[in-house]
Amino acid sequence: MNMNESPYPPPPLAVKMAKRYAGHMNLYEVEHLREELLEELSRYAGVSRRSIDLFAGSSEAISIMLSLARASGVDVVLPHPTFFVVYELARAHGVRLVPVQLSGEDFELRAEELARRAGGRLVYLANPNNPTGNLLVEDAALVARLAARAKYLFLDEAYYEFSGTTFCSDAVELGNVAVLRSLSKAFSLAGARVGYVVASPEMLRALNSFRIGFEVPVISQAAALGALRSRGYASRVVEEVSKTREWFREKLLELGIPTPESRTNFVLAKLPTSCVKVQRRLRRMGFLVMCFDGVPELRRFRQYMRITVVRRDQMEAFLEAFRRALGKEI
Repeated sequence: MNMNESPYPPPPLAVKMAKRYAGHMNLYEVEHLREELLEELSRYAGVSRRSIDLFAGSSEAISIMLSLARASGVDVVLPHPTFFVVYELARAHGVRLVPVQLSGEDFELRAEELARRAGGRLVYLANPNNPTGNLLVEDAALVARLAARAKYLFLDEAYYEFSGTTFCSDAVELGNVAVLRSLSKAFSLAGARVGYVVASPEMLRALNSFRIGFEVPVISQAAALGALRSRGYASRVVEEVSKTREWFREKLLELGIPTPESRTNFVLAKLPTSCVKVQRRLRRMGFLVMCFDGVPELRRFRQYMRITVVRRDQMEAFLEAFRRALGKEI
């Protein structure tokens, strides 16, 4: 991503709503606004208002998930590799992780191994997975099986709008399952830090027992409500990014850079050299990408680069910079 440009600004209505509530910044909460937002979210997710709650991005929900694991005295079983934040927060919380290695160059889920290790533990599963970009689970029967074996099951659907696959209704019915979602991606509100969790009322109460409250600012709630009422805008963003992602993957493959299929707004590229070396060159040219050398659990993936897909013109400029950064490596 270009460091100096916002690829997709928030929907105009989101900005308008944020301005409308700017005068309320000295309030922890505006009750009618919060309720309007939760009602809008419940309609969007297709669940009852009792089965949904706001969080400061899905990352806050992950931190609370780990607090729940620590308080319950259980390990966390998860596919590996997965979202780097989970590894870092687990160390901070003193929670033991039980990784289940994804299989092959396409990073396929070893479902039987995951189910075997799930017994009595907390399972975290990003779907689509981050950083690999692929869908790990499409079968509701597997979700039900994991829920039956695990103490808790957390499904991270931060990229739901790009994958079109969800288990929200299953989460409510199964009782010990939580679906985590975010408005950071398709709705262009990454800086507003708005996420939500779908779960049974009992599961939500368990999670909320670890919270102080008022984590999502009033202005962020207002922007989120405006964004949700601009779903056509989000749909256009998803469509444009998905088309550009496939074009970009083809260009990478033409360069001889392996990259698995993605159901997100990023791709994972396997470089012929160290990611960090190329990352530094790209940064000097004004582009930010992600490498994994800084996360001990992910250092064996040091040749992989996670590249966020933005507008076509930005990706064309990035591709040229990427070629120059790789130099004689390709």
